Amino acid sequence: MARCLKILSIQVLLACVLATQPLPYVVADATARELVHDAMIADGRPMLESGIQPLTSYWSPEFYSYQAWRPQSDGKPLLTFYFAVNPWNGDVWDVKNCERVTSAAVAEKQGAIWKRSGLPESARDPLHNKVPGECSVVSRHLR
Repeated sequence: MARCLKILSIQVLLACVLATQPLPYVVADATARELVHDAMIADGRPMLESGIQPLTSYWSPEFYSYQAWRPQSDGKPLLTFYFAVNPWNGDVWDVKNCERVTSAAVAEKQGAIWKRSGLPESARDPLHNKVPGECSVVSRHLR
């Protein structure tokens, strides 16, 4: 009886550990950068992809975080933008304004990400509603 209880408790412990493991990322870093690049173009902020750099984010560590620079004309200082990308569905967030940024090109890539993710349809809404840091759910669709 004691042996059965020990085995049962090990199984319960293992099930709890597995249930609390984070969902593995579906979106690769390179894809997340492409999504940020596409979001910037759609927002009228074209730039080179080399201007998108990773950023350590303590307020939203589960998201990919980037800062992007774009030069201005007339020798003015660089403009800096901050983005977070949901690693499960590719949602792109302008974190300075707490807005989800999307466009036809971004939505097309997100659809492909979802198809190859293998995640159940029931996970779509909870993942789409996941926001970086303290942002609320606001969307801005561009072109």
